[in-house]
Amino acid sequence: MAKGKHRDKGTGSIFKEGTGYRAQIVIGYDSNGRPKYKRVRCKSHKEAVEALKTLQSLQGQDRLASPSTLRLGAYLDQWLATRETRIAPNTYRQYEWIVRMHLNPSLGHLKLTELKRAAIQSLIDAKANPGAGKEPLARNTLRTIRNILHKALNDAVRDEIIPTNPANLVEVPKLPGSVRDFLDREQAQRLIEEAKQDRAIGTLALFLLYTGVRIGEGTGVRWQDIDFDRREVRICGQLQRVKGKLEYRPTTKTNQDRVIPINGTLYGELLQLRQRHEAMRFDDPDGLAFLNQFGRRMDQKYFLNHLARLCRQAGIKVVSPHELRHTAATIGLMANGNLHAVKELLGHSQVSLTADLYGHALLESKRGLTNDLEEAFQATPSGQVGG
Repeated sequence: MAKGKHRDKGTGSIFKEGTGYRAQIVIGYDSNGRPKYKRVRCKSHKEAVEALKTLQSLQGQDRLASPSTLRLGAYLDQWLATRETRIAPNTYRQYEWIVRMHLNPSLGHLKLTELKRAAIQSLIDAKANPGAGKEPLARNTLRTIRNILHKALNDAVRDEIIPTNPANLVEVPKLPGSVRDFLDREQAQRLIEEAKQDRAIGTLALFLLYTGVRIGEGTGVRWQDIDFDRREVRICGQLQRVKGKLEYRPTTKTNQDRVIPINGTLYGELLQLRQRHEAMRFDDPDGLAFLNQFGRRMDQKYFLNHLARLCRQAGIKVVSPHELRHTAATIGLMANGNLHAVKELLGHSQVSLTADLYGHALLESKRGLTNDLEEAFQATPSGQVGG
């Protein structure tokens, strides 16, 4: 290129960078004639190609601004556009909703280079304590707001738009938490007995109760994920609705596979379910194990309606699939108090999250421990005669 000539805005390139790739386009020039870039780090060349196309499209719509004038709202819109093809559809919808409903209305007007931790903390605190007559957001939602903004700003640091991440030290306040709804032992037992009578819907309800998996993970279990010899199931995918169609995606919410043992009751139910599929000649393209009564993929709303029917037939309160997950976690913790085992069962990223969500169950397990201690201290030592 001849000296003194500038490349046109929107001119893009892709570079190998460490173990990944970088897509970048020219968005302008500084006072010394040096080009200003918008950059995106990617894991693969394919991702980089898609990211470059998105950046060029945004530039064509005049939606890319110089880092010095870029406001958080515009940056988050750009960031979302580059993430859409790189994350699961449900995850993208959550990101978009958080940005549109919580981040942009409160912080979107601030320049990205002037965004401070105090402003982000004020947003979180305001959502936690909105004032008289308004409901505070759940702590998990507050954590999600903070985490999504932190992730977006981390990318801004990597792209050299800002020097540090102002969301690093933002705290999510503890709220007076409401106990999550779940079935007690007797209610769960009644639902189990009712579910055993319904091979199509009931087996999935039993699976959620006995494993604590998320509904998308449950409907995404394939026969090849179930090892009947070792009596265990690998949770490695999920069923999601993408553009109106139920699609199997080989990833979990946390992008981490996990293996869950199958107890005797669930083992027998799954064997009978497989025999039913063979007799009915049900054959899903991905080999999904849980299909509806017509052999089609299990829509979550369809399951929700039929789960409500099972609850009514069992004479218990109607619960959602997510509350079956809470039931598994709560009763499991009450039974043995093993917080780490429950964390692994649920697929939580951190044990602190499990402790926050199920502190009420931990209290009950500790109550059992203190009763055991009482009995141990009162027991007559071996070899001595009490009296």
